[in-house]
Amino acid sequence: MVLSSVNITADDRALVQVFKKMKSEPRVALVIGNNNYQKPFSSLNNTINDAKAMKNILETRGFKVIYKTNVTKREFDESLEEFYQEIRRGSMGLLYFSGHGLESNGDNYLIPIDAKIKAKSDTQYEAIALNKVTARMQSENDKLNIVILDACRNDPFAKAMGVGGLAKAEPPVGLFVSYATKAGKVSSDGRLGGNGLFTTYLIKYMQEPLSFKDVFQKAREAVYKASNKAQFPAIYDNTINVNFYFTLPNMKQKEDVVVTPVANDISDNSKLWALEKACKLGDGESCNSIGYSYEYEKRGLAKDLIKAVIFYKKACDLNNGWGCNNLGHSYQDGEGGLQKNIFKGIELFKRACDLNNGSGCTSLGYRYKNGFGIEQDLSKAFIFHKKACDLNCGTGCYNLGLLYQYGDGVTKNLSKAKIFYKKACDLNYAKGCSNFATY
Repeated sequence: MVLSSVNITADDRALVQVFKKMKSEPRVALVIGNNNYQKPFSSLNNTINDAKAMKNILETRGFKVIYKTNVTKREFDESLEEFYQEIRRGSMGLLYFSGHGLESNGDNYLIPIDAKIKAKSDTQYEAIALNKVTARMQSENDKLNIVILDACRNDPFAKAMGVGGLAKAEPPVGLFVSYATKAGKVSSDGRLGGNGLFTTYLIKYMQEPLSFKDVFQKAREAVYKASNKAQFPAIYDNTINVNFYFTLPNMKQKEDVVVTPVANDISDNSKLWALEKACKLGDGESCNSIGYSYEYEKRGLAKDLIKAVIFYKKACDLNNGWGCNNLGHSYQDGEGGLQKNIFKGIELFKRACDLNNGSGCTSLGYRYKNGFGIEQDLSKAFIFHKKACDLNCGTGCYNLGLLYQYGDGVTKNLSKAKIFYKKACDLNYAKGCSNFATY
């Protein structure tokens, strides 16, 4: 007997295929918010808030986010180069910019905070040309790329207030471009301390199970209505036969799977049958063991990450630390039919650590050390790696050794580092042995 998830319809199968394709493609976003401008440009209320909100939603949707605020032209160029390199490696690209934009001679420019533009003719030398950015994105990767500009502000060189905005876009094939409002118009920056209209509604609909085009369409309609028809976001779509979801339809159902018995690939192995029975009787360790067998093709089982997740979830529900830790990694990596969710992964690592699972503790410590999905905190990194090592987790002892070797969150002390490398080695963690021998 094998344990399976709820029945899946033909439409669900088609959705799963879209999900698998999406999951196999890495995605990267460059998110920039500028507000600290010098004259003749005005300071802006909420561009940093908008950029941070966009960063947060994209991280929970599986994007590697390059996040920058108040960038100079040099920093803007460096960030773009980092972004282009990720696209070149095969990532789908998304560029979000919130700040001042300017049209000059029919071309659009994104304004760095140190731009010295005394006359409009200076723009091409002091700012970032949008057409060059989109052309480079397309040349690096001709798959789907998205550009979002909340940069339709007043033109400081116009003779009247409320005049400005960007020129119409002509993106290369494969690009989808959206402005906060239509060409030649100015968008709302929102009330101080909040978010602009455009970004507010984009984020709202990114969290709904809509294709990416429907996200922008619905955001456009909502902004138009909320602004009393004053602001109508522009959409320039040069994509061909692409399908992408920020939030996949019905994935919540796939995440909250119910364990249901069906026949039949376990009964031939008496030990596996016994594990199955123990799991059904409420033994979390047995549930985790079955999940591990599905993930790593043990006990004669074919690899099946969806089934692995089912058993890890049941194990975690039964307060098994390894189950919570393994489920956390599944969320972190977006495996087994789960929507990639860094924050859910961190939540599960915390639970695993609370259940005295050393691997969960060191996973948490690693994220605190590097600021992955959580604010960097070296003192917390030390606490969680130490707890992991105290629980005889070799990886935790090794990571604790690294903290002492490099003085991260603790006083640098190579002698202590070697003590923990030795303990990691004694716990059969190979990198601990290597570092103990080297240092």
